Amino acid sequence: MVMTKKDVEEYEKMITKLENEKGPNDLEMQIEYHKSMNKILQNKIIDSHNKIKELEKIEGVHRKINGDLRKEVYDWKIKAAKADEYKSTIEQQRMIISDLSIANQKKK
Repeated sequence: MVMTKKDVEEYEKMITKLENEKGPNDLEMQIEYHKSMNKILQNKIIDSHNKIKELEKIEGVHRKINGDLRKEVYDWKIKAAKADEYKSTIEQQRMIISDLSIANQKKK
């Protein structure tokens, strides 16, 4: 089969086009895609590690504050128990005073 000059030029254009357009199964394109995805994922991993470190610092502060608040609640419970003891003591002393007052009035 004999090709004309025009046919040869079109054939060369078609071959050049096919060589340049490798399509979605081109390994070079897939490698570049996976490299870019790898970089994105590595950045996300770094961001996640940084976020974890930040959250661990916040957790440490919260644990300290929580411990301080638990101690404060305990101290207030102790003070409340002492206040109840004082109320009981005051009530006993009132009863003693009342009894003594009654006994004193009977002696008169």
